[in-house]
Amino acid sequence: MKLDVELQIKEYDGVLSGYTVLLVFRLMNLCVKAEPASLLPAVVLFRGAEKKIEEVANVGVMADDQLDVYPFHDELLVPIGQAIMDVHPEFRQELKNVKIENQEKELNFIRLHMPEVNDDRKKVLLDGVDNFGKVTKEQLDAAKSKYKVRVDQKLYKSSKDEIEEAKNRMDELYDQYSKRADKAVEDKKKEIEEAYQLWLEKKAQKQMEMQEQQAASGDDVKSSMKMPQANG
Repeated sequence: MKLDVELQIKEYDGVLSGYTVLLVFRLMNLCVKAEPASLLPAVVLFRGAEKKIEEVANVGVMADDQLDVYPFHDELLVPIGQAIMDVHPEFRQELKNVKIENQEKELNFIRLHMPEVNDDRKKVLLDGVDNFGKVTKEQLDAAKSKYKVRVDQKLYKSSKDEIEEAKNRMDELYDQYSKRADKAVEDKKKEIEEAYQLWLEKKAQKQMEMQEQQAASGDDVKSSMKMPQANG
């Protein structure tokens, strides 16, 4: 196959890969579980300079629904909190501190709580997933059309075998990245559904506990209202 055709197909491969990677990143930012990468878009403004989170703090996953952000010093607490609020207003922020062993001072940090996936949030998340999936498919389709034209121009007066080989490679690449995009969307929807089912279980458990408390309270009232029986 001609070198210029090879180069066009290699470029096409890179473009398709970029769109699927972007999709994965976008889906990750529809936060269900705690993902440190979800803080990558945050821009911390400190002393007139813009900083990335990793330049001003350490981030750790403490639970499936919790991220802890440890600023390098206390002056960064407010700017970091604001930067996170700007990109993820849905995260509940909690200021925490922990005693440092063999030192008198405490370490202050921000704990981020991922919101539960209730009825309303499930719909918002699924709409977001569908939208990102649709946009990615449109990008893949557009790239396929664009690079087909380019490759066809490079294949002018080429043999039938060369034309067929180029077409097959482009189709294979498109199918490969299209399947990756489909799987990313499917996996995210599964993650959302699992979180939603967990919320339903917690909701049912709370309702059951409340009913038991109300029943116990009713029994106590009935018991207190019983009249003592007279002797003789």
